[in-house]
Amino acid sequence: MIKIILIFGIFLTAISMAETRDESKGPKVRKGPMKTASVFPVYKAPPVIKQKPAKVKPEPIHDDHFGNRVSDDHMKRVEFAHQRAETVMRPSPHVQNHVTFHAAAFTGTLRPVYEQKQSTYTEHFSHYHAIVAKTPTIWIQWHAHHFRGGFYYGFHPVTDITIYFYNPVVHWFYIGTWDDAYYRTWYANEYEAYPALNRPFPYYGAYFPTENLRQLLFGVSAMPVDKQAQFRTGMIDMTLQITQQIANLTHQHVVLSNGDILLTHYETLGADDGVEIDGAVTFQSKSYNFKGALPLNPSVPPQVFVTGGGEIPPTTSEFAQIDSLNHSIEVLRGNAIVDSTPTPAPLMPSGEVSADPK
Repeated sequence: MIKIILIFGIFLTAISMAETRDESKGPKVRKGPMKTASVFPVYKAPPVIKQKPAKVKPEPIHDDHFGNRVSDDHMKRVEFAHQRAETVMRPSPHVQNHVTFHAAAFTGTLRPVYEQKQSTYTEHFSHYHAIVAKTPTIWIQWHAHHFRGGFYYGFHPVTDITIYFYNPVVHWFYIGTWDDAYYRTWYANEYEAYPALNRPFPYYGAYFPTENLRQLLFGVSAMPVDKQAQFRTGMIDMTLQITQQIANLTHQHVVLSNGDILLTHYETLGADDGVEIDGAVTFQSKSYNFKGALPLNPSVPPQVFVTGGGEIPPTTSEFAQIDSLNHSIEVLRGNAIVDSTPTPAPLMPSGEVSADPK
């Protein structure tokens, strides 16, 4: 019996000494942030190459049935976003109540504005074709510099954008209030990591709902979350640039209202490197065409070119601006390299700007 007690005492002493030695090394510290798997697909994952860093090659692009230039990967993401809205967002009682409430509010406020704008844009499209037929030599000059004007690409309005409010980027474009629980349902544990995901779009409602815009927003909503955050930041900057350039052209205070910006065409650039967008803006019953490059890299700012309806021949300065924009787009496509050629200085603001759609 005494031997058993002695053996048990020696065993306890050994355990105590082992714990003391382990504590002397200090507590275990986790190195680096905790990594969590993204819920979104990765753009064409590159092969593992030990010798050189792997580079993602952009997929070939083609025309879709709305006239956009897209990759097969982008269209798969559009479908992924549709499925995620149905399987993740719609089953949530909170999200469903939130969407139902805001869809009803939208129907009573923004929808009548868009219905009226639709007839306005139909008239602008007719006017565009009349101007092209009347001044073909002017448009030949623009086309030679890869600028066709927003109305060139057709008009595909969405009759009821509310059915897509289960998608967070569509929601962001058309609903000005904020609901953390709604967005957290989509982004899961990545929501808190990106401040750009935690603030509303200051120009919500300014973009007329088109199939081109809806499809772009669906594709973006399935990108890696850092790209989604950069898209939101870039769209805020681009909208302000569009408004500022119209102020420069008109030399007056510019206030854009609901539905004044029309996106009629987009192209995916590179491997999640950016988006080219084309469209038109209505201001004081006149239309302005725009083309823009929206990089999905925080170190590269968006770039936009805006001009009038096409009755006046383009100037040397306008050619320099559109050529600079085209070069930026080619860089994002992967067909050109960044060089030291200075870009034309932007037009200095000559009018006050307010893009608030209220």
